[in-house]
Amino acid sequence: MMIRNKYLFAIFASVLFLVGCSTSKKDIDGMTSAEIKIAEKIIDAATQMEIGNFEQAEKIYEEILSAQADNSLAYYQLASLNFQQRNIDRAIEYNLKAISFDKKNHWYREQLAEIYMQTNRLPEAIEQYEILIKQNPKIEAYYQQIALMYYQNDELDKVIGTINRMEKQFGFNENMGKARYGIEKSFGRISSKRRISVCIGTNSSRKRKKR
Repeated sequence: MMIRNKYLFAIFASVLFLVGCSTSKKDIDGMTSAEIKIAEKIIDAATQMEIGNFEQAEKIYEEILSAQADNSLAYYQLASLNFQQRNIDRAIEYNLKAISFDKKNHWYREQLAEIYMQTNRLPEAIEQYEILIKQNPKIEAYYQQIALMYYQNDELDKVIGTINRMEKQFGFNENMGKARYGIEKSFGRISSKRRISVCIGTNSSRKRKKR
């Protein structure tokens, strides 16, 4: 899901920083030279990452943090950079630091969840998606990721429970019904009697729609 478009995100965030610095409400004319320099460095570091010059990008981000220790975007980008180089523990450390300074930033938490997913730390990934759901309950992809991880872990009841939550939040639709049926079938929990009832129920609902 994540580890994507982060260079554009860094540049976009830097533009926002230039327009309205996070430490003040001044307009751009009132920004200090130090604030403008940090924003320019963020853009430069993101560009270095995009062309694959990770060593230079890391150096710039470290310079940013030396000047502004609470710059969450720099920590976020360092997490991405280290993850791409398979420095997993450092990536997680940097990502957690980014979140500590901006707990409601969904980009930061999505990236952390993906790092956990791709390193098979599913309980930790699920925990992050649950937080994301609390913050953004209308984003269906978060529920889907949780259901997928439970499926990979052979936890059928939790997969079905997640589908139930989706139905409650978004309403029932035929795709959800098919997903539930397919999952139960793959785990061998659907009897021939159940298969017949599902087919009959689907057909009869279609007939009712035609009327």
